Amino acid sequence: MSWGYLNDSYRSRLCLYYPGNIIVTACVYLSLRKLNLSVGSCPWWGLLEANLDIMKSVGADILNIYESRTDYYGAESIIKKIC
Repeated sequence: MSWGYLNDSYRSRLCLYYPGNIIVTACVYLSLRKLNLSVGSCPWWGLLEANLDIMKSVGADILNIYESRTDYYGAESIIKKIC
């Protein structure tokens, strides 16, 4: 699941604004939250030099990708009607 978030994050400009370690920790954080697993009491993200607030912000940006995605199937049907 984290890999999917990471792959989808390249559909945004996150990689221009944040280093890879921040994006990776945000993807792991999102996966843990999605699976209803405990993030843990030990700040594991500190090992990757990440900050919890920034990690949550990047996670929100990743989730916004899914909310703002384009309906490509709708566009495809319009193209078929035109051609």
